[in-house]
Amino acid sequence: MAEDPEGIQFDRAEYAGGAAGQPRCAACKTGLAGPVWGAGAALAAYGAFLATAAAPWAAIARSGAWINLFNLMPVRPLDGGRGFSALSTGQRWLVTFTLAGAWAVTHEGLLILLLLAALVRTIGSRGAERPDGRALAEFIALVVGLSALAAIEIPRAS
Repeated sequence: MAEDPEGIQFDRAEYAGGAAGQPRCAACKTGLAGPVWGAGAALAAYGAFLATAAAPWAAIARSGAWINLFNLMPVRPLDGGRGFSALSTGQRWLVTFTLAGAWAVTHEGLLILLLLAALVRTIGSRGAERPDGRALAEFIALVVGLSALAAIEIPRAS
């Protein structure tokens, strides 16, 4: 086992053998799985809210989205830190701009924290040598989807 510049342990053979568009280390493969499943759960809760108009479902969807958005923060040991490690420097800038755009649309304060962490990681550490299109697509989709779910208005009880 060896360690990359981001501190992730990997098997050199697995890292070098990654197919185009596929994550090249085990930690990067699983790094975004938690937020993906969490986003699915938040989306299911939002679907239940739309079907029933019951405010608790909206609260569950919004809370679940916020927790998973926090987990996307690109710092170790959070899942976002492992996923961010798979991105090249250019891809890190795309995620950073996506975070800025999501904040501009939703004004969700947590996005400022994620934006600052992404800036520090993008400027302060070396990105992956080869771009990882799958990790980039997942990261951006998660930022957009979770930001939208975190902006859900929770109806007040009358």
